[in-house]
Amino acid sequence: MELIFQLVAYLILAFLGVVAPFIIILLSIYQEGGSILRSKYENERNQSESNFKEQQKNLAEAKTTNIDEIEKSIKSLKEEKRKAEYKLKYLNPRSQTLNLFCPPLIAFIMVLILVLLYSNIYCLVIFGLIIIALLVRSIYVLWRLIGIITETIKAIDDEKNLFKENRIKGEEKTIELLSALVKKEGPYFLKAVYPIFGDTIIDKDDKSIKTRLNEKGEFKIVINNHEKRMAKIVEMGFCFPEEFVIEKEESLNYKSIYVGEMGQIIRYETSSIQSNTNQEIGALVITPVKKGSYSIKSFIKAENIETVYRYFTIVVE
Repeated sequence: MELIFQLVAYLILAFLGVVAPFIIILLSIYQEGGSILRSKYENERNQSESNFKEQQKNLAEAKTTNIDEIEKSIKSLKEEKRKAEYKLKYLNPRSQTLNLFCPPLIAFIMVLILVLLYSNIYCLVIFGLIIIALLVRSIYVLWRLIGIITETIKAIDDEKNLFKENRIKGEEKTIELLSALVKKEGPYFLKAVYPIFGDTIIDKDDKSIKTRLNEKGEFKIVINNHEKRMAKIVEMGFCFPEEFVIEKEESLNYKSIYVGEMGQIIRYETSSIQSNTNQEIGALVITPVKKGSYSIKSFIKAENIETVYRYFTIVVE
């Protein structure tokens, strides 16, 4: 029995002396990624909380008879907020240091006590169960922290890749611009390239789309190239206010979704669009949670398209 206690004690000491400090050091090294994730999760939490309050208000005032849809939406928003708060908790270095060190330290002290009291069967069972629970808790925290570290590394890599990608695009664009000026082949930038939201082409700022409160709607996202030349490395997106819940399924082919003070920015990208072509590049699924008329900002840019902003209106009834 004493041999078992010794093995458990050595394992706990190895965890406290090697594994836990290594994880804490990794969290410190990747603080930059942690800051990126913290900002992302705080924005998600704040948006979910705002939408949740709006849905509760709709339910209380009975603005719609579609009660089931509201309750589903509220449940979904609660879950999103819970996940965001849960992940934020694991980004706090101080609390995670305590979570990582305290349970195994307590377990180690209890093992030392058991060495003296193991002849008492009741103490053996009770202390043994507590030690097992503490060790399971420690392993679970360790597993969650490894997941957080993986996410922070990915966030840093994404930022670096985005910076590198933008730099390469800038260099290629400069070369093509200079080549176009030297060859004098005419205007370099394309003009007649438009986003299509669902069945509505956004070629002017007076377009309007109607949708219903708390009803999920899926819209095809298409780019219309009405020029006689190909558009290269095209990026298009929309900026939605917080009154819309945006689905975040990867199958919808987003490049990225950013939530910040300016709203929810959804981006799409494609390598090229041939001349006189409509090309579908993804889809957008939205659920409005508040009635009203909302001005939606769209943007489109490419190597041979100067950034163009167009606006359209979504009326929620």
